[in-house]
Amino acid sequence: MPVGRNCRECGAPLPPDLRWCGRCFAPVTHHASRAPLHEPGTFIGALTPSVRTSRWRAGATSFGPVGRIVSTLVVLALFPWWGVGGLNPLVLLAALAWLIAAMIFLRSIWKPERIVDDRPTRGDRFRARHPVLGRDVRIGRTAGALVTMLVAGAAIAGWISLDGYGRYVWAAVVIVAAIAFLVARWIDL
Repeated sequence: MPVGRNCRECGAPLPPDLRWCGRCFAPVTHHASRAPLHEPGTFIGALTPSVRTSRWRAGATSFGPVGRIVSTLVVLALFPWWGVGGLNPLVLLAALAWLIAAMIFLRSIWKPERIVDDRPTRGDRFRARHPVLGRDVRIGRTAGALVTMLVAGAAIAGWISLDGYGRYVWAAVVIVAAIAFLVARWIDL
């Protein structure tokens, strides 16, 4: 029976033929040898399917695509439309409360659902058929910053070129689009 290399009490090195430690005189515990569980160099365990997520497939606690779209339309219908025409301060509070509630509700509805599936996704099938068109396009930080600066410059140029009422309508559209973009990034769409 093999013996551990070091004493369990004091940590002193042990020769294989001792029954007690030479430094602290503690009894040496022998280990039982065991046969190897697998051949050297072979795979251990079973392959597990890759876990994917989908916003369009129904799960145990989520809607399918129709339920998610209908729920989103219901949330949009509950917007405080009654105050769009006037400048009532309560409209701003109602719109802010609606925006917060809608973000929480839509985030829970549109969260990706875990699916275990061996079938290839539509994107994988497209990449297999069209290897050139199916490449993932990744934009680096530098290119993303450059695109952001170009869009901001175009927005500023558009703001300066407009006058009167059109300037404020255009600014409202840009603000709503920016908020929608930030919410989509936060929800991870």
